[in-house]
Amino acid sequence: DHKIVYEDEGDCSTEYLPGSVVISVTVLDHPVFTREGDDLHTDLTLTLSEALTGCTRTITHLDSHEVVVRRKSVTQPGDIVLKKGEGMPKTNGEYGDLYVHLK
Repeated sequence: DHKIVYEDEGDCSTEYLPGSVVISVTVLDHPVFTREGDDLHTDLTLTLSEALTGCTRTITHLDSHEVVVRRKSVTQPGDIVLKKGEGMPKTNGEYGDLYVHLK
């Protein structure tokens, strides 16, 4: 759980001072992605042919846009493809990264 607090943004009147607005956020498990901070992780299973000769595959992101994963050479089990800026939004307007774990 994560709490976002806006101090002195709640209701007020002549009888009392404004309170705080507190928003509680609960992150649920996802069947494809796991989250570590602002970064996302996912697994991608390749066929033997794809692992030996290279391939282009797509992953459907949380917002339904497609992320392209290209391999031009031999892929070893456990190789990781880093997709910069494809993670979760940060508070400063930037994005975390997406780590694609190849199997």
